[in-house]
Amino acid sequence: MPTIAEDHIAAFAAWLASSSKDRRLWTGDTMKRGPYGDLVHVGIDDSPHADLSSVVAQGVLPIFTPQAIDVAADDTPPEGQDIVSERVAHVIWKARNAPFAPLVGFPPVIVVGVPTDTTTIRAALASAGLEDPDLDARGVLALPLYAFPFTVGGLPVL
Repeated sequence: MPTIAEDHIAAFAAWLASSSKDRRLWTGDTMKRGPYGDLVHVGIDDSPHADLSSVVAQGVLPIFTPQAIDVAADDTPPEGQDIVSERVAHVIWKARNAPFAPLVGFPPVIVVGVPTDTTTIRAALASAGLEDPDLDARGVLALPLYAFPFTVGGLPVL
């Protein structure tokens, strides 16, 4: 039986898949979108040790999670998605509002920023005030802030 956190991550993966679908335009043409984000499993005590700047420059949005995922990584550069900074802001905004709007399909996950490629998710959580999170009770998403060529100010822990 899956944990609550695994349900959160599965719901987030479903939201990513839905946000990655091609769109039908009013002209009848199809707009190819590509992946909204790329959910990547990273152990809570493992640092990513990954230079992601080149994939982010291509428009890929990597999102780490310490919970088990059943999604294949897809770092295909998206064609019709918003720019990475807007997608990062949207994920943060959706996560902030998820506890108040549970029916919109976005789970009440914790979102933290990973400031360097040697910072673990546990260290990012601890620096945000969550010393020992229950990884069965709530899904965790970690955004690799070190890879973004922009600043994400005031990234909260939700």
